[in-house]
Amino acid sequence: MIVTIKEAYVKIFRCFPCSFYGLIVALLLFLTACSSSSSDSASTPPVTPPPDNGGDVTPPTDPIPNDPLFAHQWHLQNTGQSGHPGHEAKRGEDLNVLPLWENCPHIGGCRGKGVLVAIVDDGLDINHEDLKDNVLTNLNYDFTSHTSGGDPTPVEDDDAHGTAVAGIIAARHNNSIGVAGIAGDASLAGYNLLAFDAEASDDAMAMILNKEQVWISNNSWGAPDSGHFHVASTLWEEAIEEGLSDGRGGKGIIYLWAGGNGANEEDRSDYDGMANFHGVMAISALNAQGKRASYSEPGSNILVSGFAGEYCNDDGLTITTTDLTGADRGYNRDGGYNDGFEFDNRNYTRCFNGTSAATPTVAGVVALILEANPSLTWRDVRKILVTTARRNDPTSQDWSQNAAGHWINENYGFGAVDADAAVRAAVATQQLLPAQVISEHLQNAGKIIPAGESAVSTLNVDASGINKTEFIAIYLTLNVEEGADIGDIGLTLRGPLGTENTLAKPRICWDTEEGEQISCGDQDLEGFRFGSVRHFGENPNGEWVLSINNLVGGTPVELGPWGLEVYGY
Repeated sequence: MIVTIKEAYVKIFRCFPCSFYGLIVALLLFLTACSSSSSDSASTPPVTPPPDNGGDVTPPTDPIPNDPLFAHQWHLQNTGQSGHPGHEAKRGEDLNVLPLWENCPHIGGCRGKGVLVAIVDDGLDINHEDLKDNVLTNLNYDFTSHTSGGDPTPVEDDDAHGTAVAGIIAARHNNSIGVAGIAGDASLAGYNLLAFDAEASDDAMAMILNKEQVWISNNSWGAPDSGHFHVASTLWEEAIEEGLSDGRGGKGIIYLWAGGNGANEEDRSDYDGMANFHGVMAISALNAQGKRASYSEPGSNILVSGFAGEYCNDDGLTITTTDLTGADRGYNRDGGYNDGFEFDNRNYTRCFNGTSAATPTVAGVVALILEANPSLTWRDVRKILVTTARRNDPTSQDWSQNAAGHWINENYGFGAVDADAAVRAAVATQQLLPAQVISEHLQNAGKIIPAGESAVSTLNVDASGINKTEFIAIYLTLNVEEGADIGDIGLTLRGPLGTENTLAKPRICWDTEEGEQISCGDQDLEGFRFGSVRHFGENPNGEWVLSINNLVGGTPVELGPWGLEVYGY
């Protein structure tokens, strides 16, 4: 399902139907089915807690809950489960969450109690047997009628995406029903933003609804995976800034964003103006072997990786979660994309995947982090995710260390999220990060890069006031001739300490409606913003080098003004 909004930004679910092999078939199914806080200090006012979502579940006698489909949830406990013949998961490649459910440092078991997660999606089945006890109905929002406290339960039988996302985060624990969520006692609010033709103002509104009560905003959607550059609206950016500065009592809402599923189409998360914004945390997807899911987009903006799997009808090792209630709705239904591979219980699916699935696995972990230490700001949470991520897939050639000693990989960010390590770091965090500094630097000198050549432009960052970088925003203008293809251009950025970022690669774009390759077009880039987390912890002062590759281009390209915004302390 594709929903168009103003400013030529198209929102698209970041999941697949999970059922077919190959690039073209996967793309066609995808189109059919998935059609700076300034208050980061210890003196920040306390957050307003959400209302209680009911009594605690019956505590289990061991970390293994009695939810009957738990054994299929390899992302929670990977025992080497078998998928289809010849396909097995790799033991231990999971979220490492079980130790926390019964033995969370200093508070007993961690299951997300008191943490509210907003599910910004196509809807939420608020009467689902495994979700209803965690839904705070007064905080839901129905965008189809613009009603606060309205019912976001999907009307369309295909709108199961948000319900699947919610189950990964907060399906009720140990209730002898269905599945277990990562944070099974967390609270949920559903915003059905993607259920109608939303405008930029609606996108913005969804980011700051209930901003005092919401702790985490899960966004398993984004721009089409077409290889084009997609600019985020100013309204949306301003809303994110408001959520960071004012949300959660000034500690900031944690915005988690799906990194994108277009790797097979040469798309990169770098091209998505939402996923590469400094106030969001972009998430990539791992399969059941702990390696990059084949569709998961790389990017200099990717923070960490969650688990999602490949394709249900391929290896059978995708994510088991909640589905729309009833036999004829949602993913698990007669005649559905994965008919014959699904559970007999139609209220659940074993076939959810994509960065849409990976993002809520990280959201669930963040709920445990915040339950363990509610005083953390959004920047503290980001730092904890960075410093506790596990270096998965160690044979990958894309791993390198930045100058601060952090392992980085454009496919995985800082690695696979590790729930136990992250929560223990959260408990140990006593000193919050100091106030954030934003330092801006501009290079006005233009440059012509002839066809078949490459060039560099340098920018010197002096006296930024920052010793440790958290995020780099890169703004640049590229002008191309009429009839040229901006997809011919490659862009890289090297920092003063040698850390490199790939921002764009020469590529062919996709017409996501027709499912065919096309030119990326001759539209100029006017101040397009890229984002990078790869310099985390580095000193940003010194010479930055932007390289422009026009080796495959048939026409000259002009580099206009470009600059950096450095976020850090």
